[in-house]
Amino acid sequence: MLALVVLLSAVTDPILQGLVVGLALVIGLIIIVAGHRMRKLQSYPLAMTATALLFVAAIGCAPLALLGIWPLIVLLDADVKWAFSKSQLPDEQ
Repeated sequence: MLALVVLLSAVTDPILQGLVVGLALVIGLIIIVAGHRMRKLQSYPLAMTATALLFVAAIGCAPLALLGIWPLIVLLDADVKWAFSKSQLPDEQ
């Protein structure tokens, strides 16, 4: 997101600023939804997509990029892949 903030500060056209803000909101929403579904062991492809988007959002921010490595390592583990494909947690009420 830091890269989007830098891009936003460099753009003077209000329409382009709106597009940058909209893109940041969409990326953030995808990451949040994927995190929720990841917790329920659902949507492995969405979890991987969100992890990739986290790296895109972390351009220019090394600590955030380091946080993106952990879910990538976990999601690439064979046991985690199996859990996503076989295990379904009951819906939390």
